[in-house]
Amino acid sequence: MPGFLTTRFVHLAASGPIRTSAMPHHTTVFIVGPGGTLEVAGVGLPASRAEAYDLTLKSLDDLEAVTSAALDCRPLGWWLHHRYADFREAHPARAEGLPAEPSRGIDRWIERLSPAEGADLLAGAQAWLRAKPDWAQEDDYIPRSATGQGAALEFFEDWDAEDLAALGIEIVEGDHPGSTYYAAELHHTPEAANRVADQRGLPVHFTGPEST
Repeated sequence: MPGFLTTRFVHLAASGPIRTSAMPHHTTVFIVGPGGTLEVAGVGLPASRAEAYDLTLKSLDDLEAVTSAALDCRPLGWWLHHRYADFREAHPARAEGLPAEPSRGIDRWIERLSPAEGADLLAGAQAWLRAKPDWAQEDDYIPRSATGQGAALEFFEDWDAEDLAALGIEIVEGDHPGSTYYAAELHHTPEAANRVADQRGLPVHFTGPEST
């Protein structure tokens, strides 16, 4: 059975051209890009790391919350580790007893910070989260559903093989050895795929970028 958009990205798509008045309410629109690469309409690149990693600044209002989030968000963990190393280098006397390995000393380090230092660290973490992701370094750690292309892949990857074949959709997980290209690709025209979707009662619609 075809799936629907997960909660992770349905709110991201809501502001975009997801459906027209002629479509059923639950229909999801896909933009057909170069080479047939599909993107969920209305889901662009995340504007901040907080959006990319599905974190809210409001929930990260103290250092305990930041260190907890860093356990699951590896790039945030790297950022904290760099700050930890900077502290050990700048304050050797205060850093006495702190292990060289950040993951073993983060909590003890934070306990040693003055209120002003703690506030600066928290402000720095929130500034890092407000900034755009460094795609060259963080791409492998950002959830696929944070981008239109990844959201389309996630949408279709568990669909019935017969429905995918009828629509002309191929799931591509690396187009050559070592490739990081993962996508759902449409190999029929949007018009032909839409006819199949109508015939089969599938809740999808395909359009070219010029139509959005």
